[in-house]
Amino acid sequence: MGERERISTVTAAFIIAIALILDLVQFLLVLTVVGSVVSVIIGLLAGFGLWLAFALHGVKYSGTGALKKAGATFGTMFAEMVPFLDVLPLITIGAVLIIRQTRKEDKAARQKARADLLAQQQAQYAQTQEMQASVAQQEAA
Repeated sequence: MGERERISTVTAAFIIAIALILDLVQFLLVLTVVGSVVSVIIGLLAGFGLWLAFALHGVKYSGTGALKKAGATFGTMFAEMVPFLDVLPLITIGAVLIIRQTRKEDKAARQKARADLLAQQQAQYAQTQEMQASVAQQEAA
């Protein structure tokens, strides 16, 4: 029924930890002149790496919430290209936003699946009740 979250708590923690490490490395690199250029490259590679990690876990950038996830991904990548703006933990913020949006989508999908299952069970129950009533009428006749 699709009860599984696409991004587990362990995976989310791992992604956020990597994002924090990358943000820390960028912060330290920005302190040097050459580091600003390297920091931009790290930001772009990190954006692509996070996109790939999310894609491997079934996170789609189409459909519900696509604009939010794409905005977080590409907004982070472009903001990382701005000198001295990349000292902010933008990779981590982007990762957290995507995880949060994905979890919202997963929760909505689970709720819909449960509602659909309940409706199906109610329809089957009503059908069973009708059949029992029909059998009872035939036996009475």
